[in-house]
Amino acid sequence: MPRTLFPDAVAVRWSTGDVPGKLHPREQELIRSAVPSRVAEFRTGRTLARECLAEFMGPAAADAVIERHPDRSPAWPKGYCGSITHCTGLRIAVVARRGDVSALGVDAEPAVELPPEAVPELLTTEECRLLAERGVPDVLGFSAKESLYKLWTGMGGGWLGFFEARIANVDGRALKVEVTSNTRPCGVPPVIDIGYRISGGHVVTGAWL
Repeated sequence: MPRTLFPDAVAVRWSTGDVPGKLHPREQELIRSAVPSRVAEFRTGRTLARECLAEFMGPAAADAVIERHPDRSPAWPKGYCGSITHCTGLRIAVVARRGDVSALGVDAEPAVELPPEAVPELLTTEECRLLAERGVPDVLGFSAKESLYKLWTGMGGGWLGFFEARIANVDGRALKVEVTSNTRPCGVPPVIDIGYRISGGHVVTGAWL
């Protein structure tokens, strides 16, 4: 399912559960205080990411270290961009060469409605109406903004609030999201298409530039 959200230049790997893999010492340091479940999902994300990198780097990908920026996003090897997401029952990594793609964002969520008390913090009334008219769960709007945020930070942007991005349209394959922030990183257009798929009890969104 995630494969169809990205062009052929993007390597995509996913798993419905945790997979074994080796973390490098600098990566292990990032989760030294984490609970076992968090360690497992972190290891899975890095393992899937290295499998993506192997499409470009070959065996050298096994030694690639994926550290973390201050905003907690993955710090990719020089010359590459990517994104990682994990939720109950699904883990996804996407990677591309920066010469082919400038930035990537991917997000996965269980395909259920958001808790009612959380909706006003994430979506406007108009956004909820657009999603309801399309017959999709409102979590799709949240996921689209998460993918956009990952793309945004990958382009060097800072904090982007949930109400600095507005869902302008929803069709059967994508959402159009308008960036309303007063500042945009160079290369980020004012309106971005966020692809989505709903299958197997999950919502998956993906963005790329």
